[in-house]
Amino acid sequence: MTRCKEVPKAFFKDYGGILHTDGYVAYEKDIGTEKLIHACCLAHSRRKFIGAIKVQTKAHAADPKLERVVALMDELFAIDREAREQKLSLGDRHALRQEHRFIPESGTDGQHLNRPPNDLASRIHRTPPERQWNR
Repeated sequence: MTRCKEVPKAFFKDYGGILHTDGYVAYEKDIGTEKLIHACCLAHSRRKFIGAIKVQTKAHAADPKLERVVALMDELFAIDREAREQKLSLGDRHALRQEHRFIPESGTDGQHLNRPPNDLASRIHRTPPERQWNR
């Protein structure tokens, strides 16, 4: 097998489930059926943000929002670490994630990235479970 686009295109041509990838360009388009859900790896995404922070730091043009995104990702990883340490079942792991979830208010246009990291905790339990992203 190679990592050229034709291999995953042929391999997943009839697949309509969730495809979890590292963000490699070959998986971006024309893979699977219309029902396929492409789930990118958060750890790989985090590395891209770390790389952008390094570049901006060298250019003396740091953007605190990039660091905030990494901090939010680290908070998500901490929830999963807690679930692993407690050896939670999939259902209990999902419940833990829901307990700690954060949904930005609609129309904030990324403004939640300006908050200090500890402000996230004050928002976690105020978000009603039925809230929709696109309201």
